[in-house]
Amino acid sequence: MLGILAAAIAVVGYLALTSVSHRRTVKKYEDSYSQIKVGDSKEIVVAVMGHPTKISECVYPWFPDKKREAEYRSNCKELYEYEFFPLSYTISFEKNGKVINKTRAVSP
Repeated sequence: MLGILAAAIAVVGYLALTSVSHRRTVKKYEDSYSQIKVGDSKEIVVAVMGHPTKISECVYPWFPDKKREAEYRSNCKELYEYEFFPLSYTISFEKNGKVINKTRAVSP
């Protein structure tokens, strides 16, 4: 019985520490993301956000403003993705490595 109690206490402690760690990491990403501005370089993004989870070619999201969408499609050359469940941050760069857009999404 004592072994079961010790195991239960260990599990509760582990879950509490994991929850605190997750909240701190989410806050770090939120604070870092808010510092990124259009026109920043890739170097600034990496210095602030860290290395991305994934680097890929641009995907083309829907924009309510068709002129802005056309501009994005013609200028976007690369995406940096930062994924930390349930959050995802995407930073879009133009051909000279400057930020042209950023998005934040929450998984359902």
